[in-house]
Order: sequence, then C-alpha cells, then structure tokens
Amino acid sequence: MSEEEIERRWTSQILQGRLGRVEEFADAAAFLVSERAGYINGVSLAVDGGWSKGLM
Repeated sequence: MSEEEIERRWTSQILQGRLGRVEEFADAAAFLVSERAGYINGVSLAVDGGWSKGLM
C-alpha cells in the first residue's frame, strides 16, 4: 500500500479531512500550560480534527 493510500484512508475518517499540523498540536499544548488555562485541571483534550466520535 502506498503512502498516499494510507494517508487517504486516515483522512477519510477525520471530519476536518486532513492530518493535523505540528503547530496545531503545539498551540493546544501552549494553551494548556498558559495562565489562561490556570483553572483547567485533569482534562483530556482531543486534538484530532474530529476523528474521535463522542456521544451526541
């Protein structure tokens, strides 16, 4: 299987339709360690472009 086929299969399951950029993961981490997130405690944050399906 080619790299393109593997990526196509992955991205077909992501609501954003693409893989995340490194900067997007870094932005989430930077927010969580910032003062603005000072009252956030014990949370699991999915930075996955909508790949995880939640209860709706």
